[in-house]
Amino acid sequence: MTWQTTNPLTPLSTGFGVWSIDEYTERIRRGEMILDAPYQRGRRWTDDQRIALMRSWLQGVPIPAVLLNDRTGAAWHDSDPDAHVTYAVVDGRQRLETALAWQAGNLAIPTSWLPTDWIRVAEDTDDGPYVRVTGLHAPRRIARLMDLPCVRARVGTVADEATIYLLVNGAGTPHAGADLDRAARIANSQACPPPISSIR
Repeated sequence: MTWQTTNPLTPLSTGFGVWSIDEYTERIRRGEMILDAPYQRGRRWTDDQRIALMRSWLQGVPIPAVLLNDRTGAAWHDSDPDAHVTYAVVDGRQRLETALAWQAGNLAIPTSWLPTDWIRVAEDTDDGPYVRVTGLHAPRRIARLMDLPCVRARVGTVADEATIYLLVNGAGTPHAGADLDRAARIANSQACPPPISSIR
């Protein structure tokens, strides 16, 4: 492998914003935003990873931006005039699939995370009572907490998108199991977190 390039590097044109989760999921359902570009990995997250992301949303823990590529340019139209895709998800597929699972009632979270008057119907699990979006009195309360920052690039080919994907996901060193175990021991050494209503 070589890091050499044919021409000098040029800055990537990007825009930044914060979108409500509905702004993402409605585009996905309409087919305007795709999650499965050919360089993407498939569905990988476990339910535990998805539940952890839901906790981050509920507590306002910063969540990394979703990286999108704007496919509305002439190069994309010329290659596929009938396509109605406006965005490809370059990074953030697992986060968005978590949101889709929650919205569809396919993901449940511990009832202890929420004020009791938010909960209409709970279900028993090996980890105690859990609740789905369908079991809440006012589901929009949680939806309003599920904003996600986005960075929008504008490159003209799938190969360009794949290059960005590699740079974003290939840098750094994965956390070893021992590193995560150490952090988990420290996190679990304190009392359970208070309900969301007392945090926000």
